[in-house]
Parts: sequence; structure tokens; C-alpha cells
Amino acid sequence: MALDTLLFSSKGKVKRQEFLIGFVISIILTAVLIFIPVLIDYQLDPIANFNISITIILYILAFINSVYSTTICLGCKRLRDMGLSPWWIILAFIPLLQLLYFVLFFYPSKNP
Repeated sequence: MALDTLLFSSKGKVKRQEFLIGFVISIILTAVLIFIPVLIDYQLDPIANFNISITIILYILAFINSVYSTTICLGCKRLRDMGLSPWWIILAFIPLLQLLYFVLFFYPSKNP
């Protein structure tokens, strides 16, 4: 499966292994892309390293949003593969039920 289809499309199905690979790839890419502007800001002004500009904060929030949307796309595909409605993805937005949301992805597929 192509990386853009895996991470940014909610159509289709993914197995457990593909889900974990996609999730890890999105986390790694986001971590790298978040820390690049922080390191650049630190290199430009090392004395005021605690003074993070609003641009960097907005940049970080944008990438956190992209990881969350990637997780939703992967989650919808994984739920569909397990034979559940993709609407179960709403559990990701309820703080106390997020653990159940992640445990759900480790159940086997409906059609192995």
C-alpha cells in the first residue's frame, strides 16, 4: 500500500501490522518536523532559548493536527477491517475511553 494512501485516505482496510507501521511513520515524521523549527530558533538566538515564538507554536500545533488526522484515517480503516463501524473512531475524542480505542486495534480482523 502506498504511503499517501495508507496515511491520508480513510477508504479501504488495513491489518494490524499496516496500522502499526502507519502510526509509527506518522509519529516519526511529525517528531522530526516539529523539532526542526525549534532547533532553528535555538540556533538563531541561543540566549533566549525559552522564548519560543508564536510561529513555532502554530507550526507545532499544525503538525499535531496532522498526526491526529492521520490517526483517524488509519483508525477508520482498521475498524472497517475488524468489521466494526468507522464511527467507533469517536472514542478517540473522549479522554477516558482512549485506552479502549487503542486496545480495540489489537483485535484480529473479521476476515483473516
